[in-house]
Amino acid sequence: MILNDYTASMEDVMTLIKLEPGVAARVLQMGNSAYYSSRGGRCSSLDDAVSRIGSLKIYEIVAFAVSAQLLMRKLGSYEMEADELWRRSVVCAISASLLAANCDFDPNTAYTMGLFHSVGMVAIDGWLKREEMTQKIESEGLPAETTEAEKSLIGFTNATTAATLLKSWSFQSSVCEAVRWQYSPLSAGVNRRAASLLHVAKWLQAAALNTVPAKFPTMPAEPIRKMIGLDEFDFEALYTAVREEFERVSLVLAAT
Repeated sequence: MILNDYTASMEDVMTLIKLEPGVAARVLQMGNSAYYSSRGGRCSSLDDAVSRIGSLKIYEIVAFAVSAQLLMRKLGSYEMEADELWRRSVVCAISASLLAANCDFDPNTAYTMGLFHSVGMVAIDGWLKREEMTQKIESEGLPAETTEAEKSLIGFTNATTAATLLKSWSFQSSVCEAVRWQYSPLSAGVNRRAASLLHVAKWLQAAALNTVPAKFPTMPAEPIRKMIGLDEFDFEALYTAVREEFERVSLVLAAT
């Protein structure tokens, strides 16, 4: 999978795009969107679109296309509408990527962790539907979110499920373990830094999507922040950057 191969060349990415009609259409749509149209006339080929968009954003587009197919669905058990999980996942990916720049961590690895950290919820919701179980899984908010309800109902959490899925899809071990330990990152052994980065990215995601400041989630614990080299005063700038990047992404996606 190209999202798991951080040494993949631009040629590898282009090969994937050309083999996946849905992804190719997405790239062309974005290249011809109002956001990018000021850079020239209409794109007539994928190469033109890639050149216009820029190689740094192509990874995100491929990730958007893949994740939308996987995550853009209603989760009845979690009382989430079709686009909520995907929106949260994209903002978490943006947050993780921005955090990575502050702690010498690979931004594509961080982006992937953020994008797929909640894929276990899709699997759990699907299983509950097949079993005709109608119980709702309620979130307590950060840091525990839905984990206590999941353990009470089915004996395991969405994080464990997501890590198992990502491992079965041959994702890098560090990504799988960061996702597995996202709720208790300091217990992740050699993957403490990656798991801490994801844990903090989830706080940024929740803060960026929250329009009621009084209900902002509790800030991540100091030992977790220190694990990735951040202090309290870094968060205001990061929060602003996440919101601005999400607004940019939303504008581009709305134009396609």
